[in-house]
Amino acid sequence: VGLLELLGGIAIAIGFHARWAALALGLFTVAASLLFHKFWAVAPDQAMLRTSYMATHTDEMIDRALEVFERVGRRFGLIG
Repeated sequence: VGLLELLGGIAIAIGFHARWAALALGLFTVAASLLFHKFWAVAPDQAMLRTSYMATHTDEMIDRALEVFERVGRRFGLIG
């Protein structure tokens, strides 16, 4: 699996059959997403968004992200 990604990425980068390599990587990505990311296994009212933070993020950056999440959540009726 990793070899396909590596060789496909190299093929695209150097232009060797780039369209075929891009198609193969796209199909792999779709298949991997559907098979291994079970987003459909969670009831809509129990779905969550996972985020990651690092020590280099400032309090202002995190506050801004939370404001955006809140605004979008309210707009789409996800937050009451």
